Amino acid sequence: MKTSLKIKFIYFNILIFILVSSLLACGSLEDKKMKFYNKGKTLLEAGQHKKARLEFKNAIQIDPKFAQAYSKLGQLEIKEKNIKHAYGAFSKAVELDPQILVAQVKLGEIMLFSGKDINAAREKAIFVLSKEPENVDALLLSASCLMKEKKQVAATKILKELIEKKPERIEAYLSLAGLKVENNDFIEAARLLNSFLKKDPENKKANLFLAKIFEKTGKLKRAEDHHQKLISFYPDQNMFRLLLAYFYTRIKKFQEAEKILKDLINANRDDENLRLTLVEFYSKRNQKEDMLYALKELINDMPEKIKAYELLARYYIWQKSIPKALEVVDQFLTRVTRGPDYLRAKFLKANICFKAKNNKDALELLGEILKENRDDSRAWALKGDILAIKRDFIGAISAYRTVLNHAPEDIPIYLKLARAHALNSEPNLAEENFKKVIELNPKIIQAHKGLVDMYLKAGKLPLAQQQLQKILGMEPDNKSALSSLGRLSMTMNKPDEGLKYIDHLIRLEPTSAVPYHQKGLLNLSKKNVKIALTFFEKALERDPSFVPSLNQLIRHLVKKNQLDMAINRCKEQITKSPKTALYYVSL
Repeated sequence: MKTSLKIKFIYFNILIFILVSSLLACGSLEDKKMKFYNKGKTLLEAGQHKKARLEFKNAIQIDPKFAQAYSKLGQLEIKEKNIKHAYGAFSKAVELDPQILVAQVKLGEIMLFSGKDINAAREKAIFVLSKEPENVDALLLSASCLMKEKKQVAATKILKELIEKKPERIEAYLSLAGLKVENNDFIEAARLLNSFLKKDPENKKANLFLAKIFEKTGKLKRAEDHHQKLISFYPDQNMFRLLLAYFYTRIKKFQEAEKILKDLINANRDDENLRLTLVEFYSKRNQKEDMLYALKELINDMPEKIKAYELLARYYIWQKSIPKALEVVDQFLTRVTRGPDYLRAKFLKANICFKAKNNKDALELLGEILKENRDDSRAWALKGDILAIKRDFIGAISAYRTVLNHAPEDIPIYLKLARAHALNSEPNLAEENFKKVIELNPKIIQAHKGLVDMYLKAGKLPLAQQQLQKILGMEPDNKSALSSLGRLSMTMNKPDEGLKYIDHLIRLEPTSAVPYHQKGLLNLSKKNVKIALTFFEKALERDPSFVPSLNQLIRHLVKKNQLDMAINRCKEQITKSPKTALYYVSL
């Protein structure tokens, strides 16, 4: 009995130990999570984004449902301009906790300004305002939605109320000033911005917007003054000197712009981006010798930085000097023999070989790149292009699918994949991929055209017609779609419908022979022979070498057994277009 009690006592103590240990462990994990999160916030505020990202991800690793960490990660990605990653992080945050209103607003802003969905953006604003009616960011989002919908009166009302209630917030001033500029009310826009600058004279956004307004209205001295003010307010920030240089370039004060850039470079010899800005300046001014000197000097000073080599190689490609372009890349490859830039240079060399139609060397280089980095999407995409040219469609399809494994929304690759399937006699797979593109973005004309080709080959004429009409819905003056619909209407025995499209095409191309010839064919299909003949003649008036129309005229005369008239008509056209060899064949 005593032994039994003793055993129970031991088990009880073990159970207590496990429970206490679990609670301590939970407490320890919670502490660790918050430590990572708080450190991430501090680093984010200090602008140390790379380190902050690591801390937030550490916190999420401990607690995958830590919504606040996702929200902060989204804010970080916004600062880094990684909009796609920001969208993902904010979406996860609100999925885990819809009450994180900052994330809701940020999601709405991304939806609105990336053109994703204005209605969804408005819903985000409405949701946040239902929780916090005075939420400034949600009100600004609401006003922005109204502005996008051209509801300026409603937007103006919100913005004016915000300026009155929160005069310290610049965003409402900027939005309202933007509305005024849109309506060419530059005086009121400038007044609004100046009223804010009285409270905060060193505000960057307000000064830059005013400079833009004065530049647009030709008040260049006043625009220059605002640029100079920002330089005096922020003497250590090179950006404002650069903006002044860009301003001088736009108003054709090239010497002043060049001097600023050279002074900046002399004070910051190790700043690669500044030196590349001078290269760009020379390139836009077509100062080739200065550009080449700046690039070669940069290569000499920074032999392990790839950007200057890339620009110099591309310049030689543009000059059609492939050997020199390859020489520049090889120069880099002898200096840098490993790492991401080494692979980047190899890819550039592969691209140069591809442009020179040296596909064998290009494929060999791509193979070396992919051996070191199987996830290099650019290398897989180029390999797919080369294999497609070599008519190795199975290999091309495999390469393109590998790209899509890493980038499942890459529309250009989906288009290439669809074409590869079509060329490989796989119409169903081609159709599937063209439809995938339309699902991702319904406005991609190439995808609709791809479906038209597939449906025409399969004899699915109503489906082809439907896609062509969708193209016209997006681009009413699309000449290719109008011409195709004209031909298709004739095939489908709907000439009246076809005439409507061809008349539109004639209005767009009154000097082209093609639509007049098509109108002639459509009238022939309606048995309106005389009218048809007049349009064939009109086609030849516009282009005396347009063989199809002369063939129709001769065919008509031969059919009526008017052979002499047919011969004379042919001779007449030869005098008008003596270099058209087929006319002699017809004769």
